Amino acid sequence: MAVVRVFEQDDYLPEYSLLVLRDTSIEWSDEEPDLPQHRDRGDEPAGTLAGAGGGWLTGQASGDGVHRVVLELHDTAPPQDHADWADAMETPYRSSSGGLSLTTLTGGVGPVDFEIGYEEWFRVRVRRRPAHTAGEHRYDWRIGFWPDKNVEPPVWLARSTPAIGPRNSGWHAMLPYDVMSVVYVVINAAEAHGGPVTAEQVQAWHVVPHLFPPGWMDDPLPAGAKIDAYAAQLGVPPVRRKRDVLPFMRAAGILVREDGDRYRAGRFGPIDTILSLPPAEVDAVRQMDATSRWQCAGDDLASVWRWSRAQPLETTGAELAARLLIGEPDLADVVNHLGSGIHLILR
Repeated sequence: MAVVRVFEQDDYLPEYSLLVLRDTSIEWSDEEPDLPQHRDRGDEPAGTLAGAGGGWLTGQASGDGVHRVVLELHDTAPPQDHADWADAMETPYRSSSGGLSLTTLTGGVGPVDFEIGYEEWFRVRVRRRPAHTAGEHRYDWRIGFWPDKNVEPPVWLARSTPAIGPRNSGWHAMLPYDVMSVVYVVINAAEAHGGPVTAEQVQAWHVVPHLFPPGWMDDPLPAGAKIDAYAAQLGVPPVRRKRDVLPFMRAAGILVREDGDRYRAGRFGPIDTILSLPPAEVDAVRQMDATSRWQCAGDDLASVWRWSRAQPLETTGAELAARLLIGEPDLADVVNHLGSGIHLILR
């Protein structure tokens, strides 16, 4: 159980919130392999934490700072050590050249950063935890490889947040950015003041040159037939100035008015349950919500299927939920979201 080789980079800056490792010289035959199924899936999905395939590994690397990445090569499987990590999972990885490049989504394949040797099949343990850096949101990563010909599907060992994502209420897609930005300024101002705030308090609290200059509450907003129709449905005047956003959002329930004209955060209810939308827009809103809630967990499930030798994948709901580290009711929603995208039989 010795560590053979280590690579460290303290200033890795991901693109599009994705950590990317690529094989530096891929030479596959044209024949579709047994594993992983659909080896060359083009989007290289990271799921809720990480995913891997033939010659690639990606990880969810959100944040606004640089990340610390440690790559390790072990001669055999190391002891489980994920207790000190917020998120952890294991996945197979299929190597072509034995070289890995720590790169970015659009960076292509760079020089070899890490040699894992000439074995074809590896097991990878991916661990991630928030880095304690003032003013920045970033992660420390430790990614360990070891040779393993007994290809077993991925398994999730620790989750710091639920696998099911947040709901997408649809408001951001249906309303202009200038309108939504005012909402968040009001919500943040109320939080900073410790209670409901007036429009004047919001205006004084948030001043940003060129975007929110002094007196910005009276700045005009672009007129539009869609938002005028929404205002008419809610029974409020048209939204012409930034201060008009407050009564509009109060009528929608997104802001709550108290003590006269003081506002605080309400609830982002699904827009299609509050406003009457055309059928095509209702479908779009519901699809966005489904994607937000179930797509990443669906990519995890699809990864288990892609790395399973037996096709279709036949298992029980309890076994699969334990492997994915999610609840069985959530698993049912994820399976329903994927539909016929994978061949799965739940006993």
